[in-house]
Amino acid sequence: DDETAAEVLNTMQPEAAGTLLTESSVETATQLLTQAEATQAAQIVENLDTNRTRDIVTQAVTTGNTSSVATVLNNANKETVGDVLLAVEPETGAQVIREMANQDLTDAAERVETAVKRQINALDPDQKQEYRQKLKETIENPELSVDDLVNLFVEIANLPETPSTVAEIFEIIELSKTVEVVDGMVAQDKEEEVALVFSYLSVESLEEIYSALASATRTAIYPYFDAETLANLPQLGEFTVTSLTISEDTVEPGDAVSVTAVVENIGDDVDSTTVTISIDGVEYESELVTLNAGDSTTLTWSVSKTAEGTYSIEVMGETVSFTVKAPPTPAEFSLSNLQVSPSIVEPGMDITVSFSIENTGEESGSYSIDLKMDGATVETLSGALDGGESESVSTTVSSTEEGTHTVAIDGLDAEFSVEQAPSGFPWIYAVVAIVIIAAAAYIYMQQKKQ
Repeated sequence: DDETAAEVLNTMQPEAAGTLLTESSVETATQLLTQAEATQAAQIVENLDTNRTRDIVTQAVTTGNTSSVATVLNNANKETVGDVLLAVEPETGAQVIREMANQDLTDAAERVETAVKRQINALDPDQKQEYRQKLKETIENPELSVDDLVNLFVEIANLPETPSTVAEIFEIIELSKTVEVVDGMVAQDKEEEVALVFSYLSVESLEEIYSALASATRTAIYPYFDAETLANLPQLGEFTVTSLTISEDTVEPGDAVSVTAVVENIGDDVDSTTVTISIDGVEYESELVTLNAGDSTTLTWSVSKTAEGTYSIEVMGETVSFTVKAPPTPAEFSLSNLQVSPSIVEPGMDITVSFSIENTGEESGSYSIDLKMDGATVETLSGALDGGESESVSTTVSSTEEGTHTVAIDGLDAEFSVEQAPSGFPWIYAVVAIVIIAAAAYIYMQQKKQ
């Protein structure tokens, strides 16, 4: 009976079992293979030629054994199954792929991916076209729902080094089917996988598929595109900056400048674009904008710089600039060159005290300085200077007390002495009298001679 025959088949070498199934009728071979243990059946399939396996798979699907044959194919090597999927009729292939995916999505994805690569790598143009048409009809067959395709394509896209396979499928099947699948992938939050697949599309296919998507779908996947894909997207809208302003022309280091740009879509269709603000040619921030035709939006950024200088801001070709400048330093006064003259005086005589004062800050300011003599304030000197300006200041002091006295001002000090005039014969008056007498005598002698 069939059960006994299947048990015998499980004990045979795969090559011998393959020969047996080749010589049996398709009906018998199908019945035996679908009842055999899956691993053994898979090895037997690998020893059958593609056409024989095609006939067995077709018979299995026709007789309601799709699940059993799908299990066998998921266990057979990918190359064998890839050839079989290209050999069976599209409806049969679609049913088998659906069941394979239901049982093990990864195994099914690997085998479908292999079939697609068989088509890609076919050297004979006629065979390549035949494979291409078979894949197209299989993927588009109603037996495979959009959800089936979404799950399958997402899995293929996540296989190592195979996102290009899904891109190849998108370029094979009808545009409407591709749009349905992309919409389904977005509905499952698979925008990243969509963007990855799109990066492998030809420029022509990318433009065609992207343009056919609904605006909501385009908006959803746009942020996930890489720079190269973005550069190849068709321009459905046309964006321009109608106004670019800043809150302050000049600010202090670290202070924020508010940059406001009004972006408008002056094109004929809804579209998305990335608006980038650059400072001195270096990208600072980017923001995704989606606008219907004729609509505009206002974007605002906060920019701050700590280094002094003038900075150029650019947004979509429009430029504006602001300057960072440190505030002027406050007034600060420095004193120098304190002098007293004369340094020795008699009691009560005036002493001239002078010094230099400079405003080393940048802002103008007033000063008030205490002049002290022997530790006591004798006068407060005040005035005003612009930033960087200096002047000389002088005043007088006196003391009736003999001895050495110290005048001090803002950390500077100088000394003078008060001394009594020396007592005794007034030699100074004698000298003056002698000079006067001598002068009179000289004049008298001159007149007498005349």
